[in-house]
Amino acid sequence: MQKSKESRIAILAKSSFVRLSNARPLYALDKIQAEIVRKIINNSPLKIFDDVSASDPIS
Repeated sequence: MQKSKESRIAILAKSSFVRLSNARPLYALDKIQAEIVRKIINNSPLKIFDDVSASDPIS
């Protein structure tokens, strides 16, 4: 009984991970990482969020 329950959980976890990785929910994070790498390669200052300034209120 315990063995089959564990294997069912493992299968569910694996299928959930595959679904998540196929959905690419971290697209924005990937873009930010790519921008950081590009800035480092080009040896330019990091300014990722051009549209946000320090004086903008947090909403």
